[in-house]
Amino acid sequence: MHVLNTGMHPTSAKAWGMKLPATTATTAAAKTARMATVALNLAVTNDWGDGRSEEKREILHMQVVSGFATGKKAVDPTELEDFLDQFMLQNFSTDADDNSPYEVSLLVCRLHELIMAGSIQEAQELL
Repeated sequence: MHVLNTGMHPTSAKAWGMKLPATTATTAAAKTARMATVALNLAVTNDWGDGRSEEKREILHMQVVSGFATGKKAVDPTELEDFLDQFMLQNFSTDADDNSPYEVSLLVCRLHELIMAGSIQEAQELL
């Protein structure tokens, strides 16, 4: 099992030069999660996904999007954190002990909330 503690802030989306697209909230939130987590990027770069790392990253993206798109009820950040932790363990044999699943889940849920409320500028500032 890979245990990561990078010492880097896991949600440094500004470092990725990200701009929030004016598309759907779920797609923007999922792309942010995918790009912001250091553990996921290391797992894909080092191909810890048994030769299917890129595919598994896309599966994660689609599952996060569908989780937000399933209903009007707000997604609970702790549920998203648990999902991200389990996904990383099951698909990349990686335990992200850098707290990134927690940080990313808070960021994604907040972005989703802001975008759904029409606060695009505030969401961009958050990044």
